[in-house]
Amino acid sequence: MVSGKFFKTLSCTITTKQLKFSKGLIVHIEKTILENIQDLSFIGGPILRAFGLTMIKVETAGGGGTHQSNMMSMLGVENAEEFKQTILAQREKIIKEKYSFNQAPAAVSTSDIQLLSEIKNELVEIKNILAKK
Repeated sequence: MVSGKFFKTLSCTITTKQLKFSKGLIVHIEKTILENIQDLSFIGGPILRAFGLTMIKVETAGGGGTHQSNMMSMLGVENAEEFKQTILAQREKIIKEKYSFNQAPAAVSTSDIQLLSEIKNELVEIKNILAKK
């Protein structure tokens, strides 16, 4: 009876920015992760496979504290391989967006160029003074 209610609390949802885990009847645990995934494992033995189920285990970077605070697992994932590919593709997309270096360079104003030229001239003068010593 209690286990049936517990299984109804299990939820794992992926959005464009999050992989959201939620589980628990008495103590409710909810974690939102995606970008920090370090390890993504799917575990399925013969009994789980007989029911078409898999366990997902996700380990993330950061979080501090104990090792357990960086890990989340959930039993009952259906279509595990498809779900895994979806998670990895979305994680890759987020990382590329965050660390994209393909952005257009900022416009440089005339005053910026003038200031940089003045700094260069001052540095050349300092270099020449130091060279004479």
